[in-house]
Amino acid sequence: MGIKIKNNAASFITTNIVGSDVGLAVTSGDGAKFPSLGAGDYFYATLTDVSGNYEVIKVTAVAGDSMTIVRGQEGTLPLTFTSGSRIELRVTAQSIIDHLPFNVVNFTGTGSQVAFTMPATVAENSTMVFVSGVYQQKNTYSVSGTTLTFSEAPPVTSTIEVMYGIV
Repeated sequence: MGIKIKNNAASFITTNIVGSDVGLAVTSGDGAKFPSLGAGDYFYATLTDVSGNYEVIKVTAVAGDSMTIVRGQEGTLPLTFTSGSRIELRVTAQSIIDHLPFNVVNFTGTGSQVAFTMPATVAENSTMVFVSGVYQQKNTYSVSGTTLTFSEAPPVTSTIEVMYGIV
């Protein structure tokens, strides 16, 4: 039970979907390219249109070539996608967080705050930091005890996800 991953899972959606839709269909036979899901299983996928607009979705069920989805994951917005838009199972920040046996804490950027208090003493070499889903290089932040300090304040309303091991 939990997150599932699979290499090279990609297809095209076969109908138009709008931001409120909670299901989609992929090219006939391509549902088998994606992970089989049991009760409580899921995977993250990315929808991309011909203009490069994208949305991360959470797929919670696959039945043949039909998928049940949760829209607007990892800070993306539910968008409209036309038939022929691409769907791919990609590695995302949340898929890593969900898959690895790390502790995770989330913060929200204020645009001015650079220091954040962790719930435990953290070793800097056991952290992975993501701001709005983008991995942060070690030279963009430091960790000392229970304080995570960025060299520049993360943007207003950005999602800050910190994966860490405890000292």
